[in-house]
Amino acid sequence: SMRSNLLSLQNISGQVSSTQNKLATGNKVNSAIDNPSSYYTALSLNNRADDLNALLDSMGQAVSTIKAATTALESATDFLEQAKAVANQALETAKVPSKSFFEERVGENGAVVTTAQELRDAINSGKETICVYGAIDLGDISTTGGLTLKENQKLVGVGYFGNYDTDTNKFSSISATANAVKDMIIVNGNNTTISDLSIDYDNNVAAGEISAVYIAGKAGDQYKNSLHNLDVYTNFSDGSQSQKAAIKINSSKISASGKISVYSKGQRVHSFQTKNDSVLDIEHDTQINIQNYGANSSGVNCGGSVVNIYSGANINIQNYGESAVGLSTSNSVLTNINSNAKLNISCTGNNGVGILSAGQSTVDIQKDAHINIQTYELFGYGIQVGGLSFCNISGNVCIYTRQRYAYGFCNQSGEVNIGNSAQIHLNTAEAPFWNGPTSGTYTNILNISKGAKLALEKEGKTDWYEVEDDWKNENTSTTTSNTITADGLKNQLNLESTSAWELPEKAEIDWEDSNSSGETAKQDLADAGKNYQEIINQYDSLIKDASYKGINLLQADKLTVKFNETNTADLSVQGKDMGTKALGLTTFEWQSQGDINKSLEELTSAINAIRSYSSELGNNYNIITTRQDFTESLINVLTEGADKLTLADMNEESANMLALQTRQQLAINSLSLASQASQSILKLF
Repeated sequence: SMRSNLLSLQNISGQVSSTQNKLATGNKVNSAIDNPSSYYTALSLNNRADDLNALLDSMGQAVSTIKAATTALESATDFLEQAKAVANQALETAKVPSKSFFEERVGENGAVVTTAQELRDAINSGKETICVYGAIDLGDISTTGGLTLKENQKLVGVGYFGNYDTDTNKFSSISATANAVKDMIIVNGNNTTISDLSIDYDNNVAAGEISAVYIAGKAGDQYKNSLHNLDVYTNFSDGSQSQKAAIKINSSKISASGKISVYSKGQRVHSFQTKNDSVLDIEHDTQINIQNYGANSSGVNCGGSVVNIYSGANINIQNYGESAVGLSTSNSVLTNINSNAKLNISCTGNNGVGILSAGQSTVDIQKDAHINIQTYELFGYGIQVGGLSFCNISGNVCIYTRQRYAYGFCNQSGEVNIGNSAQIHLNTAEAPFWNGPTSGTYTNILNISKGAKLALEKEGKTDWYEVEDDWKNENTSTTTSNTITADGLKNQLNLESTSAWELPEKAEIDWEDSNSSGETAKQDLADAGKNYQEIINQYDSLIKDASYKGINLLQADKLTVKFNETNTADLSVQGKDMGTKALGLTTFEWQSQGDINKSLEELTSAINAIRSYSSELGNNYNIITTRQDFTESLINVLTEGADKLTLADMNEESANMLALQTRQQLAINSLSLASQASQSILKLF
């Protein structure tokens, strides 16, 4: 009985221990001993769940990488939209209306032309107002010839109708080349106008009198024509002895107004040339910028004509060649430089002359006119008078010469008269005045009137004087010159020291090689271009910052996402270079409406590319998040399946434990009874 009870109690204790282990771990299978099949099946399921859990973390990082890229693209798109707004605003500033806008303005008797043939047809058919819309290249006019304007015709650009031209290359332009003696534009009538155009002429002929614009008249008649707001660029072959001109005026009266820029290249080329009783009126407030590159050239060359430079005119003449002259007059010419007109002349080559009056001509510099002359090389004269000519000065003249044999005034068989209201400032390398020998038929004369003011500058020191008495210097010698130095002036003239006066004002040309009335708009365009460039730079910077854990999908990096533990399912997300160069954003400097339109086209293409790639990234994002959700659910399924194989039913095990404890207590009681029965037997003894 005791043996049976002990075995029963031992068996119950083992069951109690097993049940306690299940209650403590919560598993009914804790090792392969418990249930090999369930244990290894559950272990496999849990291992796969762990592997998928690791992949789930990788998917989460991939999602973050894509989010970084898509967030950057959203901000980058905002930058490009901002750049687009800047471009559109600039386009409004620089906008040239459509062709139909100008067709309404020229009327039925006018024409708006965009091709060389249309231009020729309009002129030849006698259209009154011909508007050049855009750039027209006449090509080689060696065989076809130039353009000939007739009576009352107007050849104009879009700027003629308002402030539309903001293109530094000039929206309305005519260009031509030639290999023959041909004038590019010929005016052969009265009351014609050439206005608001850029004219570019390149002629390769080495001989012959050629001009970009030739305005002709008839013998005995004086036609009246006008030039307004022009850019004229000429390039003539060197080596010819023939005189060439950017603008030649023959037997005609010309009114020049607005802003006129002339660039001339070649020997013996004159920016303005007047001949045969012509009249050139440089109107009030006109601005002219002249640049000559070539020997024996001149800014304004007048032969047998009258030139009037009216009040407020602002003229800048720059010569870059030997023996070049700023303003040259000859053969019974009268040049009037009126009050408050400004004339700057600089000569950088040897033998340069600021103003040359020769061949019985007269130059009158009236009171309060402002003349500044600078010569930089040998034999550079400020004002030269010869050939029985006159130079009368009542205004303000400032002359600087920089090299030897360079005089302020050089008089050769002529007469220089400095009036009582004149103010002369002289800073010369040689003597201020050179009254040279005469030809024997005329006396060289230098007159300085009482009241004239002289400023004599030497080695940085300036002495200011007022002339007390009329003074005359005559030279009748045919061999000897009268060289009048600064000290000689002080000794010969009755001078009285006076306070300094205001030096002659320099001409202020407020544009560079352009006559456009839209210069303010052009500057606005340049400023807008800088703003555009800054936005584009910020865009590139943002793209570079779109990296996540070393991967930047916007710089063509590649992202690979694995979806299962056997590496048989994955997704490759190929990045793209979204920088400005890759997107084709290459137009950053705006000089014309065309540049802005090109930038807008590039922006539209770039924004479309960003949206397309954003859509691609969004698609990949959805794929990854879908697989992420699936993997999370699969992990739960695997874990749940493993738990079903190994987890214990706590209610069942608790009941088992209670039953076992009861059985254990009963076994103990039974063992106690069996022990008492054995003791009763012992009492018999």
